[in-house]
Parts: sequence; C-alpha cells; structure tokens
Amino acid sequence: MKRLITFFLIFCSTAVFAQDYKLFDSKSKKLFTTFPEETSTYSLSFDSAASSLGSDSVYYSFSKIGGLNFVSYDCDFWVGPNCFKQDIPEWAGAKIYLDNQYKYRFYPGNGELLQFDFTPNGDTNTFYEDSTQMFTLTYEFSDTIQILSFSDSARFFKIHHTDPDGNPINSELNGQKIIIGKTLGLSRFFQIKEFPEVLKPITLIGQKKQNIGIFNITLGMIYDFEEGDEFQYREHHFNTYPGYPDENYTAYRKHNIIEKLETNDSLIYTIDETLFYEDSSLVINRTIQKIYQKNQLFAKLPFEKFNGDYQRFFMDDYCGLKSWTYRFEAENALEYCEIDNVWGYYDTFGPPTEEEITWTFGLGMFKNIFRDYMGNLQYASGYNHQLIYFKKGDHECGNIVVGNAETNLQQKLYQVFPNPVNDQLFIKNLHSGQAYSIDILNAFGQLIRTESRIESQNHVLNLANLKSGIYLYRITLNRKIVQQGKLVKT
Repeated sequence: MKRLITFFLIFCSTAVFAQDYKLFDSKSKKLFTTFPEETSTYSLSFDSAASSLGSDSVYYSFSKIGGLNFVSYDCDFWVGPNCFKQDIPEWAGAKIYLDNQYKYRFYPGNGELLQFDFTPNGDTNTFYEDSTQMFTLTYEFSDTIQILSFSDSARFFKIHHTDPDGNPINSELNGQKIIIGKTLGLSRFFQIKEFPEVLKPITLIGQKKQNIGIFNITLGMIYDFEEGDEFQYREHHFNTYPGYPDENYTAYRKHNIIEKLETNDSLIYTIDETLFYEDSSLVINRTIQKIYQKNQLFAKLPFEKFNGDYQRFFMDDYCGLKSWTYRFEAENALEYCEIDNVWGYYDTFGPPTEEEITWTFGLGMFKNIFRDYMGNLQYASGYNHQLIYFKKGDHECGNIVVGNAETNLQQKLYQVFPNPVNDQLFIKNLHSGQAYSIDILNAFGQLIRTESRIESQNHVLNLANLKSGIYLYRITLNRKIVQQGKLVKT
C-alpha cells in the first residue's frame, strides 16, 4: 500500500470495552455486500486511526482521490504543486468516532450525524431524525450463531424506521438487523455514506483477520472450470507504427475442458484447443494442459482503495449466470508522494498507457485491454482480448465464431518425440522454415529451459539433466504459441 498510514496508538485505561463486540479496529479489513441480494460490495479498511487516553478513538476512511485541488510544495510533480488528495470517503463515511464504550458517531458526508448506542441494555435510542422521519435502534438478544462458517457470540439490534409520530415507514431498513459479533465485530449493517437518501442493508461476506469468506481472490476462484465447459476468446493485436505488419492480427481461440484433475493445491485441466486467424486457412487443433495453483494470491482486499489503480469487485450477470467479477483499471499517469500522502502527474512523454482487465469467477479472464501510444497519439500498439462465448452447465452465452470449414484440418506444425522421453527429445519442423523457440516448463507452469531461434528442420533437445516426472513443452513462432503439450520424462 503506497499511502502513508500513521497510527497513534496509546493504550487506554478503559478496560471495560477491550476488543469484545467492537465494530472494528484500526487494522480491520472487511468485505460486505448488499443484502438480501448480492450485487455490489463494500470494503472497509482505514487510512489512519488515532487514539489518546481519555478521548474518542477516531477512524478515517477514504477510498478514492478527489479533484486536483490540493497544493503540495514538498512534492515535485510534473504540472506544478496542485495534486490529488485521498479524501473521498468510503461507504462508511469520512470518519467514525468511538467513545471506547459502545457509542459510535458516523458522518455520512452530507453534513448529517448518525449516533449509535450499542449498549446491550434493551433500551431504544434514536440514531437519526429529521422533520419527516426517525430511525431508532433496539437491542433484542445475544446468541451464538454461524457467520461465514465461523461460530461467534453475537448481539442483535433491530432498526425501526417511523415518521415523527411513531408510525412505521415501509423501507428497506425498517425491521432490519444490526449484528455485532464478539470476535468478528460488525457483521450486518447498512450503507452510511448516502444515508438517508439511500437505505441499503449490507452483510459481511469476508474478513481478513479470521481468513473467512472472501478476503482474498485466488487463482482457484478465478479458474474454477468443470469438464464440459467451453470458452471462445477473440484476440485482437495491433501496431499502427510503420513496419510492424506481423503485429496486426485477430485470432479466435476455443477451449473445451475435457478433463479436470484436482489436488490439494492444484487445478490441472486437459483442454481441446482450436485456434485460427482471420484471413488464414490454417486451423490448429491440439490438446493442451493448464495448471493453476489453487491458493495462489490473485488480488487482496480492500478492492475499492485507490493505489495507483482502481479495483472493483461486484456480482454481475452473464446471460443468467451470476458470478463475482473483479475489475482492474490502471491509472498510469499518476505517481505517489509520501510526504503529503498525495498523487500527482508525472511526465509520461506522451499519452499514458491504457490498461483494463476483468476476471470472473468460473469464467477466467473476461476482458483484457492494453493500449500504448507513440508519437502523441499518432501511433499505438496493444491488444484487446475478450471472452465472446461460453457454455457452462446449463448456461450458454454469446456466439461461436468458426474458421473455414473446408480448410479445418487437424494438423500439427511440429512433431515432438519420443514421449515418454529419456535423454533426447526430437523436434521435427513439418511445415515451416522459419525460426522458432521451444520452452520446457515444470508441472506448475514454471519455465525451466528454453531454446530460441531454431532454424533446422530436425532439432535435438538434451533433457538428460531433468528429473523424472511430468513436464510441458511450448513452441513459439513469430511470438505466437503454435503448439504445446505434455511430456513424460523417464
């Protein structure tokens, strides 16, 4: 995390509160979603927290940078002293006060004040009222419950939404619960930032401290495929700078999952791949293998924090298939200055690169866009990869693009033998006289051997030093992978 986070932590003598039933602490990382239907998510972490003896604890929560209106004379930015301060609050408001008992003050950001008393005494207290409405809170009971498979003692409070005369108002918050766990803290609440214009209940779906629910995204969540799943991707590459015609092409890559092997730490897929290029009669059919480490970290909480890029996590609908979606958008024109905890422009010597990637649980990479400019927008290079079709269980979305049926030949460009192999692997070039490269990878997809610029029709690769086991090979021609497969080393 690039932002400057300063904690002033002085232990309070108020031992009655300790950590029990506290909504959060300065290091909390929580993820909430809308309730009862999961759509958006709301992450909670703090930029800074201050605590002093005999006074309130104050928590500051800012998720995004504001306008170019902060002046820093200690940070040297390209366009001068004006820069961006991290000062736009998260869903919980700009700051939260805690009196080290059970009383909290939230500031939505619209000048209002919400005051909560979470003392478990059965009293009803008002946390907000105006000329047309009133919100009150009543302690109901305590019980041991399961929250995201975690057993915790919890206190239950009930929200009442009424008019000034006490008549119930039918709203999303009326009758909703606020749940506070002894260990997990805040587990059911509502969106604060736009209250009372927006009344939106939220519920906990992940917490980093106990490693429960969705607290990190792993490769196993993204690449959770099943046998019979089908995917097709459109891969468009371009380079408008003169002299690079080979970098302008569009390919269509279709994957059929024909076998899935799951171990304690890996997902191993055998895939029937069909690859063809626009304006080409060649259609390549091959069987490949992809290996993903299930617990390998892909992205961390919190998702909504600005850290030189924008990250979002939400539930989206893909032709009736609802799935968690993670989106990353880079802001490549800004750099961080720790002195004033600000972001400012630096000279990128032309327009900054554009980068946007979207991944979806169970569908893998959904969209990957990259564009690099040259000559002040005169030239550009990059790519746009997009999932254009999938079939997953009973869900089918998009349209398959097929190559020329008359030339849809099952052919390999290279013959790789023997397999299993002992010491020497032979590669025979069947069609092309162009130089190619071959990579040898271990079963985890890590590169362990490579040979480049192979021009001979028959090439021998010495594998005598490799240990016995399963390996992968990958042949690259003109910076495109044209053939790959599995090797067994005896």
